Amino acid sequence: MSIPTSVGQLAVRKIAEVIEATGVASVARTDTTEYTPERLPAINVFRQKDQFTRRGVAFDAAEATFHVTVRAMVKATSESDEAVDPLLVSAWQAIMADESLGSLVTDTEITGVEYTYVPKGEWDMLAADLTVAVTVQVGRTDPSQNKIYLS
Repeated sequence: MSIPTSVGQLAVRKIAEVIEATGVASVARTDTTEYTPERLPAINVFRQKDQFTRRGVAFDAAEATFHVTVRAMVKATSESDEAVDPLLVSAWQAIMADESLGSLVTDTEITGVEYTYVPKGEWDMLAADLTVAVTVQVGRTDPSQNKIYLS
């Protein structure tokens, strides 16, 4: 028996796919391996937090908000912000070009950007995290059921 994929995971896949299509940097999903200077610039897309509420939805549904992080990473230089900014802008534009993510979710919203300087020893990295919140009604007992865009 195969277990269906949650709408949240489908959203992560779609976000990575639309960013990768820009060709601005290599894109990975939930990559926990070491990023070395040779792998940069790079973008890593991963799930951060899921929230559910039953207020204001049908009895068999839950309003789900999936928080996704799009981490853009560059080798730190004297002007790293200049190198990471085009990655953020490109990712932002790609994601917001279709706020339904191909009729997968009801709404997509960029909720913030946070910059982190990462000392690595011989070299350093600047990571910029773009936080994306995607919202959709899912089955109250099954997060793989999309109650808005029924398949």
